[in-house]
Amino acid sequence: MAGDTIDAVQRSWRLVEPKVGPVATTFYRNFFSLAPESKVLFPMAVRNRWRDWSSLEDEVEDDFENSSALVVLWSKVVYAVGGAVAGLRNPGKLVRELHALGMRHVAYGATEELYAKAGKALLMALGAHLGPHFTPEVESAWVNVYDFISSSAICGLQIARQQEDAVKTLLESMHVADPSKTLLVSRPRAMDADAVKVTACIPSKISQVPSSSTISTVQQSWAIVKELGTAQIGEAMYKHLFVIEPRAKELFPLSVRRRYSDPGEKETDDLQISSGMRNLFGTVVEAVGLAVAGLKDVSTLVSELNALGMRHINYNMREELFASGGEALLLTLRDGLGEKLTEEVKLAWASIYDFFSACIISGLRFAHEKQLLLNQLQKRSSESTESTRCSESSPGNSASAQSPEV
Repeated sequence: MAGDTIDAVQRSWRLVEPKVGPVATTFYRNFFSLAPESKVLFPMAVRNRWRDWSSLEDEVEDDFENSSALVVLWSKVVYAVGGAVAGLRNPGKLVRELHALGMRHVAYGATEELYAKAGKALLMALGAHLGPHFTPEVESAWVNVYDFISSSAICGLQIARQQEDAVKTLLESMHVADPSKTLLVSRPRAMDADAVKVTACIPSKISQVPSSSTISTVQQSWAIVKELGTAQIGEAMYKHLFVIEPRAKELFPLSVRRRYSDPGEKETDDLQISSGMRNLFGTVVEAVGLAVAGLKDVSTLVSELNALGMRHINYNMREELFASGGEALLLTLRDGLGEKLTEEVKLAWASIYDFFSACIISGLRFAHEKQLLLNQLQKRSSESTESTRCSESSPGNSASAQSPEV
């Protein structure tokens, strides 16, 4: 990519970055205007993950125009665009990251057509917020950059589809009546009302559904703890985790922390004062809160936690770290509850965490098994291709080979 193209995009990005929230709002409204069918990808179950639960404003299911949760979610999208813009001078690394992004997007119902419409929506938003700075030169540069970003992500999207097709082919060869109904190839999507529930490969602990009294105890204590704020709770949690299991730091390199850093703040190598770590674990805390809130609908919660575990294969998550995470959570609860962390409350949280982690681990195990199967398929395919090539090139099978003299 030409240096002047990169310069033009990066200069204009610096003007946009301070107003990410308004840009995100314009971006997603433009997108829904261009692709109204995409609204089904953002149901309440998705938006609830991003809403501000401390706000008095309700999230209205059909009100996409004024959704605070969508502003937060699409701000993440805008920051992701900014991360890609920042990485344009290292295209090799950026392409790998965009491939991985596209592979994840297959689970969200993304399509090539939606990438194209998102590009138009982004250009419209940039034009609206850059004003006179959005010159024809800048617009052309952004078109080129978005084409690069989207084509790289779409490549990952297509790779993920090919992997699923390979698994389906294998299952069909095993005479599975309907491969699409198996956990191996199913992927629950927000847009699929009858999405296959991820309930296979479940450890025994998942069958031990928490009692109503345990659920009530946990929910009441969480209501107290969350008043401290997700960032403060998240900071306490990751610091406890790193004391318990220092090797966990390896899961959070600078490239990961930068994605969560405060806007305009340079991410530090000191994890003790890292805004990226604080914000990242803030999202972990939000996930815990959502899981606690979802305990009244266990079947849905199991499905969501299984899917979460399947995604964690991309983060190099190891099963043994869940035990350390449980210890860190209890220490964090002690910090927030003080004397209110009675033995009864502690036992309730231990039971709930066992349930949560068992659900997540089941998804993680399945993802590992699926990846192993895919690796075996690729190896067999490679060996088969090599065998065929050798067979075709051998003298006995060559069309031009002469018959032995009699």
